Amino acid sequence: MVASLRHAAVGVLAWRVGTAPRACAVTPLVCGDKPVVTSTFALMGKMRQIHADPRVALLAGGTLVQADARIHVDRNGDAFRGDLLDQESAKFPPTRQLAALPGHDRWLRWYFRRIIATLDPVAPAEEVGPDGIVLVALRGGRPWIAALPGHEHLLGAQPGNQVHLPEFVSGRELDGPAVLLAHRENTAMTALAQLRLSGDLKSGRLLVRGRSGSLELRPPRLLAQLGDLRRLGRLASANKAEIDRLAYAARHPQRPAPKHRESGLTAHKTDPPPAKES
Repeated sequence: MVASLRHAAVGVLAWRVGTAPRACAVTPLVCGDKPVVTSTFALMGKMRQIHADPRVALLAGGTLVQADARIHVDRNGDAFRGDLLDQESAKFPPTRQLAALPGHDRWLRWYFRRIIATLDPVAPAEEVGPDGIVLVALRGGRPWIAALPGHEHLLGAQPGNQVHLPEFVSGRELDGPAVLLAHRENTAMTALAQLRLSGDLKSGRLLVRGRSGSLELRPPRLLAQLGDLRRLGRLASANKAEIDRLAYAARHPQRPAPKHRESGLTAHKTDPPPAKES
């Protein structure tokens, strides 16, 4: 399992919100013998949801891991700095380029301070196949991911269409909300694209109710990249009160988080849907 995760540049993380699965492409990392995923302080939506329900699944390098996640808010960067940063820099060139900039730890502080989810496996890892196209559903209440290589023809479905899935995902235990997710990246990892088809799965058929994203790769120009960094920096600053609450809740899981005088500004903030969260 560890070897597969260390060699995989991209994977798919699945979690649940209420009775529905969610999923996105991530950079899979390893700490010791445990899988790890991270979010910057700007894009913390999935970590907030995972803290509320820690049941997750990760498919990377062909290996599926079902786990419970433990959240840590790395305020000073000590946990991310070192091996995790080295791993991400090797897999995700934009991180390596940003880390090479003079003063990056000061003016990109929000990028190098992370919310870290360490995944404690709850079942033996399974070899299920590549993660380019996957079906995400709940099995036994836990997020579950099925690899669907060679099923690009399914991605043209529109809301209202029924998608006929392979026989091995037709069991009744999977019936309910589901997501068909596909992702693509260019070699430089500067163009990241995802397509999601969400709907209801029943007896191996997905009734599509929503479609979002695209698999078109559009590498951004330099000025657009700089603009994105400024925008994400502002978003990280706006998330400060929510990060404070999450950090407190992660340290004191049995205690209610103290009220923050700015909480009304950020309590219901919805993160913009990134192509891939780092």
